[in-house]
Amino acid sequence: GQVEKVGLFPVIDRVIIGGLWFQVLEGLGGHQYGQVYLFNEEAGLIFTADTVINFEHLTSERAAYSSLAAFLVTSVNVDSDIAKRERKSLFEIVSTVNQQLEKKGKSCLICGGHGPVSILSGGKLVPYGPIERYHLPGSQKVPDEI
Repeated sequence: GQVEKVGLFPVIDRVIIGGLWFQVLEGLGGHQYGQVYLFNEEAGLIFTADTVINFEHLTSERAAYSSLAAFLVTSVNVDSDIAKRERKSLFEIVSTVNQQLEKKGKSCLICGGHGPVSILSGGKLVPYGPIERYHLPGSQKVPDEI
């Protein structure tokens, strides 16, 4: 039989999380082999792992750390060209869901690997609501202004 797909991604399973059904989408191996995405069209929720990251709204410490990782290993992706195709397809999925949700005054929430929960607006990732930063007990508190 034919494999069900959402965008470029085969649907390999369905799971219930928090009372919502999510399709488990199989990544193509761009960032990591075996990576999956979780998608609930009706609720407008997509978990993209590190394929989509809102770099513009990371803390300065996280941004510095992320650039160090890329510098040390040349690329954080198994295959950057495939990762770009995956990111493009995820954004197309989000855009389609946004067209359906805008009638209800909502947008698809993108839960990326790092950075705030975001929405896609004008082709850019924009934080959804205020950004709250959490620190482990005993860890150094860092002001948001840095």
